[in-house]
Amino acid sequence: MSDEAELAMTELATNVIQHVGEGASASIVMEVSDRSLRIEVHDESYETPRVSGAERWSEHGRGLQLLAGLAVDWGVLLTTTGKAIWCEISLDHIRHRARVRRAAAVMEGYGRVADGHQGLVGHSAAGQEAVTHAICDLLHWISVQGGDPDTVLDQALLQYEAEADLAA
Repeated sequence: MSDEAELAMTELATNVIQHVGEGASASIVMEVSDRSLRIEVHDESYETPRVSGAERWSEHGRGLQLLAGLAVDWGVLLTTTGKAIWCEISLDHIRHRARVRRAAAVMEGYGRVADGHQGLVGHSAAGQEAVTHAICDLLHWISVQGGDPDTVLDQALLQYEAEADLAA
């Protein structure tokens, strides 16, 4: 789970304890879609929360301001048994970090088998050269498998650009 999702869930649960009461019955529902995580906290109170004008250094009253800042969207639904406060957290940055970690692992492994590429990191000229060699080797592999390297490069570039646009 992302840090943002953990923080959102903590804030929502804390609001139940502070505003509905310690020991109050509540449930958490999480739903994952392609691009976001929806978190709902259901409680038995019909009182809808308000974003307070809490002072910047105040210890209380900033939970919903924080939630509004880190969520793509949030809101309150009245239910037959009380209310649900919900928020949606974007997963795009999580996917980006996962891709970067996978690429780092690939380049680490590539560095172990390719002469002269051990320990290459970052965007140094040697690192970029190692990435170029790795891509070139993959294109050779695709060709041997009967694939079209140009098609694969085009598809990869389109996918990269689409993901980069989403993350921006």
